[in-house]
Amino acid sequence: VWNTPSLGGGNVIGRPIPYAAAVAYALTDAMVVAVTAYQPNNMRAFVWTAGSGFLPVAMPAGTSDSEAKDISNTNIIVGSFVRGGVRRAYRVAVGSGFDNLHPGAPYDASGAEAVAANGTVTGWARIGGNTHAARWSPSGTFVDLGAIGGAAAGLDLNVNGVIAGAGVALAGNQGYGFLWRPGFGFLMQPPPVTAARGISDRLRVVGVFAPDQPGSYLTTGQPTFLPMPLAATTGRANAVNRCGHSVGAVYSGLGGASATFWQISACD
Repeated sequence: VWNTPSLGGGNVIGRPIPYAAAVAYALTDAMVVAVTAYQPNNMRAFVWTAGSGFLPVAMPAGTSDSEAKDISNTNIIVGSFVRGGVRRAYRVAVGSGFDNLHPGAPYDASGAEAVAANGTVTGWARIGGNTHAARWSPSGTFVDLGAIGGAAAGLDLNVNGVIAGAGVALAGNQGYGFLWRPGFGFLMQPPPVTAARGISDRLRVVGVFAPDQPGSYLTTGQPTFLPMPLAATTGRANAVNRCGHSVGAVYSGLGGASATFWQISACD
């Protein structure tokens, strides 16, 4: 378990001009970051590196907006894009082809949230007004994982196929974090975890802790709140790499959202 003194205080990446806000959703071990930038009526997928800054992710013709939610160590990017009024999951390898992962009817919307190095994807698909956690194989085969008495979405997965996610229970409209393990199904996560947004190959989980604070923990340890810059009031950790470094966003009443990076002094 890490202690607070071993954590970086939150290094702001910023946002591409002219976008009003940006959120870092994922990073590779080589520190390539998947970022979504936001305007009031539009969002756009980017990747960021220290050497090149923000670079837009290419989308099909007719795309009205897009988001980048994850990038693998093999440089596969996933997220969703809107075309023809329908939000659709996608997967694209840098320098390779674009895969539209939307399962089609009876599903009316979908989104890819995370990708493994082999191309396995997790995310969500909506059917009959209900959002279910979903999984796509490297070949693109779609599997509906369902939910726990409400809505759910897979938000990350590791090399062993363990999925981290979040949902909303019907009873009391309470948010919950979960892990999904092959052969075991859904495993609820302990308080104060309200969303498990990222999981490393070494089973470090990052996400949102009540009340709207970024947090991190090894599954063998206790949840730990992550530090935030002084001006920030809320935040969330969205992704974690193999070492244990994580990215996400912090929010203030003055400047909106800023992409943020947390670094630990010793790798897991």
